[in-house]
Amino acid sequence: MKKILTFFAALLTIYSADAQCSAGFSATQTPVSASLQNVNFLTGATWNTPLPTGNAAFLTMVFGDGSANYTSQGNYTTNHIYATPGTYYAKLAISVIDTIHGLLVCTDTADKQVTVTGPATPCQSIFSTAIDASNNGDVQFVASNPSGTQNMHYSWIYGDGYTGTGANVTHNYTSTGTYTVTLTAIDSASNPACVYTVSNVIQVINTCGGHIANYNVVSISYSTANINNTSATFQGQSLETHWDFGDGATSNATFAVTHAYAAAGTYNVKMTVKWIDINSLNIICMDSTTNPVTVLAPQNIISGNVVFDSLGTPLGNIDTAQVWLYKKDASGLYQAVDSQKNNLNNYVAYYGFQNQPSGTYIVRAKRTTGAQTGMDDAPTYYSASLYWSQATDIVHTGVTITGKDIIMQSGTMTLGPGTISGTVADVNGNGVANILVLLRDINNQLMKYTYTDANGNYSFGTLFVGVYSVYPELLNYVTTPISNVMITSSSNSQTGLVFTQTTNEIKPKETGVAGVVKNNFVVYPNPAKNMTFIRWEQTGGAADITVTDVAGRVVKELKNIPMTGTTELNVAALQSGLYFVKIQTGTTQQTVKISIL
Repeated sequence: MKKILTFFAALLTIYSADAQCSAGFSATQTPVSASLQNVNFLTGATWNTPLPTGNAAFLTMVFGDGSANYTSQGNYTTNHIYATPGTYYAKLAISVIDTIHGLLVCTDTADKQVTVTGPATPCQSIFSTAIDASNNGDVQFVASNPSGTQNMHYSWIYGDGYTGTGANVTHNYTSTGTYTVTLTAIDSASNPACVYTVSNVIQVINTCGGHIANYNVVSISYSTANINNTSATFQGQSLETHWDFGDGATSNATFAVTHAYAAAGTYNVKMTVKWIDINSLNIICMDSTTNPVTVLAPQNIISGNVVFDSLGTPLGNIDTAQVWLYKKDASGLYQAVDSQKNNLNNYVAYYGFQNQPSGTYIVRAKRTTGAQTGMDDAPTYYSASLYWSQATDIVHTGVTITGKDIIMQSGTMTLGPGTISGTVADVNGNGVANILVLLRDINNQLMKYTYTDANGNYSFGTLFVGVYSVYPELLNYVTTPISNVMITSSSNSQTGLVFTQTTNEIKPKETGVAGVVKNNFVVYPNPAKNMTFIRWEQTGGAADITVTDVAGRVVKELKNIPMTGTTELNVAALQSGLYFVKIQTGTTQQTVKISIL
């Protein structure tokens, strides 16, 4: 037993003698952009090498300021930032472990006093340098912001004849070389003001040789920016351009680009350009530039042109056009919300209504100088309708709408002997002034237009022999025209064509003359689908039956129908909506309204 113990003791002595380790490290205060109190620790521990299989060296650094220890396997370099200047006692411990048998092979420690100094002045600053890896000459400089300072101002001398200001700046060096960069930091809030200057030498490589990204904001119209890439081009090289508009949108347009922003504001627009060898397709240089672009809110406008008939009455630049804007309300009726009067230029007048809320609109134009009646340029709705019920709706969503041109409608010159006249009156028989009255031919094409006078009277003269219809047109009113008005060589005057204006209709006055008298027929069912019927309450004679839509277009016509029993009226081909059934015998007529489902 005594011999065995003596053997193990000898073995341990040999192991300890062969396994030597020594702790050592250096500590150097190395300011970085994050802090002036940064210390660089470089360990220099030693041990027998190579270590036997299963042995490992572990190093632990204690920084001496109560922060967490740093442990590594093998030598290392690490940085530690001390919160405040002062003297600290750092300690490095090394342990070599036999990880197979769990034995401590050797251990050692080293202590060192580390003195951390604060800024020489309260505003002492340092700066970091980041040179662009693409060797395009771009260098980013970031100045520190010393703790406890306020209102720091940084100015730079880049060493190539240029200067700059700001805590975080990027400068482009156009040539490869060595430059001395000087930072001046000023704390204007201190009393007295604190000024500190520091310089560093940098080595810049620029292989781009004038390949500098640059763009020009050509124009800004409300929310839309028009930008041109003005970067230099070189023979044998192509450009690839990428735009970042600062609002999440991008583009790869090479030169000119247009971008519309959704909201007003200032956006940082970045353009990145690559110059590519057209043969090898290698990137020769890559550069980028960023600039602020300020835009206004998106323009809210409804606009277009009023186009007059260039073959009609000669117009000059002193002639004007009035344009009205109507908005559809919840009941489906249109209400005037704005109007404007604009001059004509070469038979065209521009209009534009700004800052209108979202909704459905129609627009209408008329001449305000020159002849207000006749055949040329009758009042017209967008896009080319004489009737409000056929006007094209403009669905406005709060952004600019353009190109809503109104093509003014004109009639036909007539030099005949005929006249047609009448009155538009209210339910009490009082004349209604300023009602637009359209005279149409047998195909419902415009011939002439006029307005009722102060007594509600209207008149059309010099008419050719033919068949006409008279149509009073008034916004939000349903019109039933008087059709089949005959001008012949023997009867060239039709007078007494009277319309009655109710709360929502303008319709021929019911005369009550014998032939078709009030309540002598019934239309049923009403509303109708596919088929409706006319039941004659009194018998005898014949009548013409005309069905028109709300715009006065004839959609169905029956001639010389006997007024006996029941007459079948097939409406299956008609679209759903409101229609008018007119019963006429001679000069007597009566109209009823029906709905088609």
